Order: sequence, then C-alpha cells, then structure tokens
Amino acid sequence: MKIIRMDESNAKQLNAIEPRYLVSEVAALRLTRGGFALEYRPLASAVWSRSGCEDEEAADFLGRRDRDVFFGYLEGALCGQIAVEESENRLARVTDVRVDIPARRKGLGREMLDVAMDWAALHGCEGLVVETQDANPAACQFLEHCGFALGGVDRMRYAGLARTGERPAALPACALFYYKLRAR
Repeated sequence: MKIIRMDESNAKQLNAIEPRYLVSEVAALRLTRGGFALEYRPLASAVWSRSGCEDEEAADFLGRRDRDVFFGYLEGALCGQIAVEESENRLARVTDVRVDIPARRKGLGREMLDVAMDWAALHGCEGLVVETQDANPAACQFLEHCGFALGGVDRMRYAGLARTGERPAALPACALFYYKLRAR
C-alpha cells in the first residue's frame, strides 16, 4: 500500500476512480441524549449510486498550499484518491474519498484518511470533517469504523437538487457531517 501526493507527474490520474457505491440499506437518523445515531435497515434490493462529489481539475490543487489530493495504490495499481482542504474553525475538510470497488475493505480508505489527518496537522488544523449523506450508509459505517463521530445533520442541504431532478426522489435528502479531532 502506498499513498502519494498529486503533482505534475501524476495529475492525469485525478478522478480516474469512479465514485460509485452500492446502496443495500437505508440509514434512519435518531436523536439521542449524546447527539445523533443512525439505525440501518436493509432494502429489498440493492442499487448502485454515484456520489455527488464534483470532478475537480488538477489546476484546482497544483501549486496551492490550502488544498491537496493524494492517490492510493495497492500492488502498484491506482485504487483510490482523497482530496483535503483547509476549512473554517481550524478543521480540514475531506471533499472527496474514492476507493476502486475491487480494492475496498483492504485498508486503503483508512490509510488515506490517516494521510489527510497528518496533512491537517501540518496545516495547523485540529482535525477533519467529512460530509456524506444518509443515502450512503456504507460511507457512514466506514467513517464510524475509522473513529469519526457524527456531529452534524443538515436536512435542507440538498433541497434544491430534489427540485431540479438531480437527486433521486426516493432517497432522503440529508447531509451528515462526521468529525475526527487530533489526539493531544
């Protein structure tokens, strides 16, 4: 396993990993005394979906101090990418995480999140924030498994997309914000 920062020599690999995920269950949000909790219920049949991340251009990252992309390799093959940027409140925001479908569950996603956490520390940030959706339970479970805590919910974040037809009407429109702070 190898993680490499994007530069001029490998910039053409940006967005080579397709951001698809399988939805086989739904996440139901529950308010608890300690914050939020998700309950997962299986669907009758699984469907493929595509994350809403925007495919950015290499020029949006190269030569910038406030954002970066890293590529993940397994056995020499490109299998993942993660984009991170400085954000408000002394946190770094992970704006995109992709792992090729056959390479999932092999530790690459966790390794890339660790690299993003190291990047955050180098940039004076206290931790990471990652946005996902309740329509992507696999991402929620992955982030929880990596030590992130569900810290925020926005029920209106995708309201405009539902009106334009860019978001499937059957999926709940709820943004979930996961946080992981650096240990001191």
